[in-house]
Amino acid sequence: MKAIIVDDEQHGIISLRKILELYCPQVDVIGEADNALDGEKLARSLKPECIFLDIAMPGKSGLDLLKDLSPAPGGVIFVTAHHEFILQALRLSAIDYLLKPINEEELVQAVDRLAHNLHINRPPQRLDAFLENMRATNLQDMKICIPEMDGFQIRRVGNILYCEGERSYTKIVLVEGEVILVSKPLITYELLLRDLGFIRVHKSFLVNLNHVHSFHKSDGGYLIMANGHQINVSKRKKDHIIDSLKNLFRN
Repeated sequence: MKAIIVDDEQHGIISLRKILELYCPQVDVIGEADNALDGEKLARSLKPECIFLDIAMPGKSGLDLLKDLSPAPGGVIFVTAHHEFILQALRLSAIDYLLKPINEEELVQAVDRLAHNLHINRPPQRLDAFLENMRATNLQDMKICIPEMDGFQIRRVGNILYCEGERSYTKIVLVEGEVILVSKPLITYELLLRDLGFIRVHKSFLVNLNHVHSFHKSDGGYLIMANGHQINVSKRKKDHIIDSLKNLFRN
């Protein structure tokens, strides 16, 4: 797999190259650049299968590089310092990233996944979703990539009514009535969506507060969702849910 590294920190380039040589011998680093302008030139001339790309760089960013390369290459592994909004956008888009300093095991796993995706010629739709997420001004407008047998479905976060956990599976219920069954536990989507207007109201339910029609205290407490569906509320979560709804309506 031919690759280039684009990072404004020279020690970062040297460190990543050494780790790749030791742990990922299948990766052939054919070029390096310490800024996005030179990185774009390298990508156009060398046509690598993979770019290890720093996101935040002085002047032109890694995201600008991808936009200007359009269509973006199929293989991108982001290398970034901790920045919660960027990480949230990456997680929602199901895109591999490496946090600095780089962990060798995570690097190997990311390279293996990328090699698999390139082998089956999976289209880079997730990269488009990530770029859209970085432009989003409303958290509910962000896109989430939902895995299925042969790829991903991309949906707007705000179109999710609620998620229902069933053992190791999650049913994702959309406003238009579609139901997507995913072989991941509910906690996966709680971690992805809890900062985007979603709240765990019961051991089996994660709801989008923006689609709660009403809250009823009778019968132990329950929510009526925008589609008329009734969802029971855990007693220990009731006060937190009421406060969350008050804050939402207040804003």
